[in-house]
Amino acid sequence: KLGHVLETFPQLLGSLALDSMQAKVAFLVDHAGVSKPKLGQMVEWFPSLLGYSLDNMEEHVNYLREDVGVREAKLGQVLEKFPAVMGLALENMAAHVDFLKNRLGVSEARLGQVVETLPHVLGSYSLDNME
Repeated sequence: KLGHVLETFPQLLGSLALDSMQAKVAFLVDHAGVSKPKLGQMVEWFPSLLGYSLDNMEEHVNYLREDVGVREAKLGQVLEKFPAVMGLALENMAAHVDFLKNRLGVSEARLGQVVETLPHVLGSYSLDNME
């Protein structure tokens, strides 16, 4: 599995300091609620996850909590289901959120629950295909 990760994202070998990776892992587990057993699977599915800056991770997690309404207890599960959310542009996620609320009528109160159930709606689908 490690070989696959390094083949997919070879930058992990040289450009990332061990301290930096440890800080990112600690953030994902301690502050974003990702379970340790699922973390390896997340990196296997989305190797570039550890290539993002800690600031980027914090910004995305804050967006999911504050703007989308993902509950603290479900945040780790959202990231485990869709680790690529950390690589989505916030503007694109905002466009998907706007579509869900204004075109599909998802209420602010239910938005977080929708994303908790199907986090891919934040960016895996083209807005054209969702209409």
